[in-house]
Amino acid sequence: MDKQPAARAPAIELRADTLFMKTWDFGEANVIRQLLGSYGIHCRLVSHFPHTLLPLSANGLGEVRLLVAHDALREARGLIAEHRRHGFELLCGGKAPEDEAHGDAG
Repeated sequence: MDKQPAARAPAIELRADTLFMKTWDFGEANVIRQLLGSYGIHCRLVSHFPHTLLPLSANGLGEVRLLVAHDALREARGLIAEHRRHGFELLCGGKAPEDEAHGDAG
């Protein structure tokens, strides 16, 4: 009988991921993961709670941590900040947050 060599499992790439943000909303975490992914930034979601089985948070059990590669952290923060700023401008009719605070009419 010919003995076939055992198939090797594909090598797992080990990376030192850095905490990007924490949230209690699994939906928000997925949106952010997909947004970062669309810019080529790999993001991992880590939680100790099975959100797919029970999609809610209770007594601190639902925290979701988003991790990105350390060398992509600055870019990821910049992208999210820009998307949040743009969303705020849409909500406020194009006014900057400082205009709202001073009551300036645009």
